[in-house]
Amino acid sequence: MLSCILGTCLSISLTLFTLFNNIMTNLKVTNSSAITSLNVDELEQTAQVEFKNGSKYTYFGVARDAIRNLLYKSTPDTSLGQWVNNNLLSAGCRYQFGFEG
Repeated sequence: MLSCILGTCLSISLTLFTLFNNIMTNLKVTNSSAITSLNVDELEQTAQVEFKNGSKYTYFGVARDAIRNLLYKSTPDTSLGQWVNNNLLSAGCRYQFGFEG
């Protein structure tokens, strides 16, 4: 009986973790010459990029480490264009034109 209660608690905890962590993070872009907006979702491993020329792309299979580094280790002078080049374009992430969903 106790393991059933603990199992239920664990299930609820994981569900809440998933609900609260499955959120697209919109990064504030202030100093990029190429990017207007950048949104990343660590759990779904996606990134949405809107470029200054108006084109929008959704990238899939983005490395979680790359997203974590961007979210937690970047500094205000981190080049978002360089991050996009290194972690989306050069990494060969699958993409589609426009934003998903």
